[in-house]
Amino acid sequence: MTFFSFPKPVRRRTKFLGLLVLPFIAWLFWPGNETRPLLNSPIPSTLDSQPCTDLRPEDETFQEAVVWEAGRYCVAVDFRQRRFCGAGHCAPAAYRHLLAIKGGSVTINLNNHTLHSDGHSSGIIAYAQQNKSSTQPNKPNFIFTQSTKIITIKNGVIDLRGLGVGIKLINHWDMLFLDDQVPGSRASYEKTEFILENLRIITDNIGIILEGDGNIIRNCIIESDGRAAIMMAGPRGLIENNTIILTRKLMPGLIPFTFNKLMEGRYTPGRIYSEIEEWQVQKAAIVLHQASNTVIRNNTIEVKGHSATRHNIYLTDASENIRIEGNTFVGSEDPVTLLKGSTATMKNNVFEPRKPWWKF
Repeated sequence: MTFFSFPKPVRRRTKFLGLLVLPFIAWLFWPGNETRPLLNSPIPSTLDSQPCTDLRPEDETFQEAVVWEAGRYCVAVDFRQRRFCGAGHCAPAAYRHLLAIKGGSVTINLNNHTLHSDGHSSGIIAYAQQNKSSTQPNKPNFIFTQSTKIITIKNGVIDLRGLGVGIKLINHWDMLFLDDQVPGSRASYEKTEFILENLRIITDNIGIILEGDGNIIRNCIIESDGRAAIMMAGPRGLIENNTIILTRKLMPGLIPFTFNKLMEGRYTPGRIYSEIEEWQVQKAAIVLHQASNTVIRNNTIEVKGHSATRHNIYLTDASENIRIEGNTFVGSEDPVTLLKGSTATMKNNVFEPRKPWWKF
């Protein structure tokens, strides 16, 4: 009895195709963000010695909380928000957030805890205009008497594995794109004094969005796969002693490609096309709008992947007299992009070659 066998050329082609398919299968089931290791704040902090109010999730399902009054707050436990699906829908959605600040001057010490979401929630938000006119049953009413202008957030981790923004403290302007139009031709900004320090922020969206005069980001690690790691509007800001990384996934917002996500139907042809379009959107590690007299110093700034749409520092809307001093740029192509009358001076910066793509 003879058995049918393929000719040798066919067998060779079959082996070759098998070698191509195996890496794809490995990539398909490679652990995604769901298995990202636990993170720590850049510098472990001691417990707050000053009196403060414990801050815990108010909702067991969504793991969210709201700060209604001015004062000092200490996060007492990790906020761990899980993604869940049912009846063809998944939550939490992109309009949700783990912690909202609704009024008054606030200091929030994360005390080495983590604010984490597997869904699309943002981390910490404050909308100054909204807070001025908010009323809630059985809650303090701060209409026209409290404004959320002085906020300090420190000592912890914001770990978002969906589409949420890490920290967003704004008044008039969402700033979702690098080239958004300035609302109402703004020329002046209120003194806000937002201070972010000793934080580790990782997100697939924008890491930090701040609007106002005199805001500070220091001693943080910000890793973003969105349109910017830091987006700021307003003068006299300070960005110092941070590690700022604009990452580049193979397909932003889509990879790692996991079996569970495939079963959820999240990879439709339209979704894949929109993700490919996202490659053409302008992105930058640091974006400044109308940010005259801002100082960027002693940071490590890395933009992974080189293209005409990816920038290190992006200055626009007449951001004048920006001082860029003592920074380390990983990959030296065009460290600063100047647009719409922006100016900058550079001093004592260091340029390191970009790592080859195959080194992690």
